[in-house]
This record gives sequence, C-alpha cells and structure tokens, in this order.
Amino acid sequence: MSKVFSGVFAVLFIFSMLLVGGCSGEDKALLAQERDAANSQLQQTQAELSTACADLAVAETELAALKASFDAAQKTITELQAKASPRYFSSPIELANWLAKDPVSEEPDAMTYGAWYAKALRVQQNAAAEGFLVSVQYHYCDERHIIEYIACLTVVNGYMFMWNPETDDVELDPLWGTSKVI
Repeated sequence: MSKVFSGVFAVLFIFSMLLVGGCSGEDKALLAQERDAANSQLQQTQAELSTACADLAVAETELAALKASFDAAQKTITELQAKASPRYFSSPIELANWLAKDPVSEEPDAMTYGAWYAKALRVQQNAAAEGFLVSVQYHYCDERHIIEYIACLTVVNGYMFMWNPETDDVELDPLWGTSKVI
C-alpha cells in the first residue's frame, strides 16, 4: 500500500513541477522521464495489488471450504464419541421415545422363530448404532420343544425392562428386582 502512495505522490510532484513551469527544457525532460517511470511503477504496483486481491479472494474461498469441512468432521467426531461409549437408557421415557422411533416393530409379524429372533437382533443393532445397550434373549421350553418368547432387554436406572420386538410393549417385572450396572 505504501508503494502506491509513494508512486502517487511522485506523480503529483512531477505534475506540479511541470505546471509551475519554472524549469528549463532539460529539467522538464528529466521530470517527464521521472513521471513516466513513476507511472510505470504505479501501474506495476496496481497490477500487483490486483493479483494480491485475487489471491486473497481465492484464499478466503478455500478457508470457507476448509471451515465447512472441519465443522462436518467435528460433528462426525461428536456423533462417533456418543456411540463409542454405549450406555443404558436414562429413563423409561427415553426408552419409550427411542422405541417409538425404531422401525422394527412396524414391520409385518414374523412367521418363524428365526425371523422373530432376527427382528430382535435388528432392534439391538439399531440401539447400538445410536449408542444404547440392548440385549436379546429367548426362552425355550424343554417339555414342548418350542420357544416361548423372544425379547429385548435393557437396564434403566438399575431396573431390567423387557419388550417384544414386534410390539414395543415394555414390561418391568418387579420379581427381577434391581441389577447392579458395572
């Protein structure tokens, strides 16, 4: 910037000297050469300034893109950190709200035990993807050689909750008592 001001000052000085007219022909020729040199330097400085402004605009655009990329990466890191340390649901309401959003219970009823168990495993997988701990169990009746039920289980405030993955009807059996979460 100071180059621009110096160049402008030099040109103005030369013009003022030429206008005064108190110079000899030789002085005028010398002043004209200096004027031309100052004009050339001013044009070069203006070209450099234009290039610098263009470079700055490119750098600002790159900075904005990098900032957007950084913000997206930071969001991803935050989401991954939430999932990296799975936890139990903090309340029955949080569990009920999560189950209401989970799509597995909206699927058609399973026609086989394997399909029913697979639905329970999908609930477990969906919960894990959002950072929650859910286990799957089934109860097999030896006398009749059938599976009596398949259920998803989780712990909420030390109490075990169970639900059918096809209905999302959560049950709390007081006989289970509380469990210590390690």
